[in-house]
Amino acid sequence: MPEGKNRARNSEGRFVHLGRILPQAAGRAFRRKGFARARVFTDWADIVDRDTAENSRPARISGGTLTVVVTSSHAPTMQIQEPVILDRINTYLGTGNDPVIDRIRLKQGYVDAPQPAGRRSQRVLDAAETAHLERLVTPVQDPALRKALLDLGRAVMAAQPARTAEKGRKPGGGSGEGA
Repeated sequence: MPEGKNRARNSEGRFVHLGRILPQAAGRAFRRKGFARARVFTDWADIVDRDTAENSRPARISGGTLTVVVTSSHAPTMQIQEPVILDRINTYLGTGNDPVIDRIRLKQGYVDAPQPAGRRSQRVLDAAETAHLERLVTPVQDPALRKALLDLGRAVMAAQPARTAEKGRKPGGGSGEGA
């Protein structure tokens, strides 16, 4: 990598990775513009109440105006709740006194019912799998991080089908030779 690529000089003339100074330099602009705004679309059901989430969906953001597609029957309720919804959006995004959204424009239309999260039942790990996970996280010094990694490993492994010790053998108990 060429010297200076993805780097900027600090006040002492030394190179500093942009990743270290970018959040400080552009934090407010990022909160005000794109990154925070995307969360309105992805986290809509977490921002508004269940009834509103079932009867509306954010469609676009232009300037400080959020256009929301809403069912005809829910439009009057949403119009009354606009100040509350604006407060929830801006509180959720953590923008304080610098709101990302300052107006909601309602557009009546068809809203798909939100799909329930399709959670599969997870299997219970056997002793060998549990021991394997514990061996993997043993080098981690921080107890909270070790527990989080162990929980993540359990969740990932429990979502996968069980692996058998007989994986390499062919059905019928033979080795497959001499046929």
